[in-house]
Amino acid sequence: MRKNHQLERQLIQIVNEEFNIDIRTISRKREIADGRAVFYKILFDNEYSLTLISEIINKHHATVINGLKVFDTVLRRNKYYKAGYNKCKEKFEELCDSFIPEEEPVMTKEEMLIEEVNMLKQKVSSLKSQIKYLHSLNRISNEV
Repeated sequence: MRKNHQLERQLIQIVNEEFNIDIRTISRKREIADGRAVFYKILFDNEYSLTLISEIINKHHATVINGLKVFDTVLRRNKYYKAGYNKCKEKFEELCDSFIPEEEPVMTKEEMLIEEVNMLKQKVSSLKSQIKYLHSLNRISNEV
């Protein structure tokens, strides 16, 4: 079940602009992971499920859980992060209050297939990274 695809895209844009990042980038850099955590937290507080949040940003639901755990720690220690989160949250709440849903444009079959291919490419990339990591663990365990 989707809450509102337009609002979700707007929130991605709000977070990206506030932190000067792209949370859709495949990266473990601290600033990007922290930006994603802001995205997770705002949606989670707006009654999005962990599974739905993970589908929106194309991450595993366990990644969302971890992001939410890290969020509280970083929020307490980093004033810049807290201020950024508060601005994003405020902008999103204003957007929700004034939002009039538009009809989603109907995608052609070709557009849907292109979107599916792009999502699968991201999943392949993620799986390749996991395979490399597992190979490195295997090498380490074989050396011991």
